[in-house]
Amino acid sequence: MNTQQTIPEFAGFIDDTGPAPLVLDRSTGERWCTCPRQGWFVDNGGVSNSSFAAESGTACHAIIAAAIKARHKDGAQHFDIRQLMTELAAKSRPDLQPDVLSALTGSAIWKIADIICRRRDNGAERHADDAIRYQGGEGEHSGQLAADLTIK
Repeated sequence: MNTQQTIPEFAGFIDDTGPAPLVLDRSTGERWCTCPRQGWFVDNGGVSNSSFAAESGTACHAIIAAAIKARHKDGAQHFDIRQLMTELAAKSRPDLQPDVLSALTGSAIWKIADIICRRRDNGAERHADDAIRYQGGEGEHSGQLAADLTIK
């Protein structure tokens, strides 16, 4: 089960004499509602719902998310994003690091930085707010932060 989280505004409402409140995310709630037995087995360690490949992918997605955040919050440029992603890949969890470094090769990092920083339609610099804009916007804030990525 997910760890307990205390929301500061409600800290005074928690009764320490009773059982700890359950904090559910969508997948935990879906698992328990769809099949309570499955929910019990997953939460009590009876089955594993993760894999090495999934954890490696999650690590790579976290690095890409950090790059998008650096672009949006700090206005990071192409070179800065490539450098950040390279450093984060090198600092990834030791057992995942070879897989993460293999997935985020130099050419992949360059292409991801290119997608984050440049518009696909005309090659102009992409506005930093595009990462958070809605799909189908217009003009410089089109929100089209998607592209086919093929690395050879």
